[in-house]
Amino acid sequence: MDKTLIIVSTFLYLNFGLLAQHALGLLQAAIPYETGRTGPMIPVYLRGQDYLAAGNGPAAAAEFQRLRDHPGLVGNDVTAALAHLYLGRARTLEATTLQSPAAENAKAQARAAYRDFFALWSDADQDIPIFTAAKAEFSRLKWN
Repeated sequence: MDKTLIIVSTFLYLNFGLLAQHALGLLQAAIPYETGRTGPMIPVYLRGQDYLAAGNGPAAAAEFQRLRDHPGLVGNDVTAALAHLYLGRARTLEATTLQSPAAENAKAQARAAYRDFFALWSDADQDIPIFTAAKAEFSRLKWN
């Protein structure tokens, strides 16, 4: 299957609430190409989104961390900045499934990821929907 078709199909599955597991299956075919010079690792980003939709925080966090670990491949694509936000969301989800001290570690990583996102977007318009949503999420989090 063509890489572009895989990406578009996965995007459609995510945005129309279809099965995240099917979208994950589609993205498996893109693994050999995702660190190539063909784009900003969109399959990795979408796989992270799929794992979040499926409620798998650790797997989602691993995908978003991969984006953060490859700044030369992601460049200044919006997925580079959003990887920080979604890593925070994934770590928050992960923390709900763990016992202390692992849960505390996941919470600390979530806080750090949110703060990194806010630092990257510090000059952004304050009324961008995803930015206001991130601030609201962060303020609602209980970090006890």
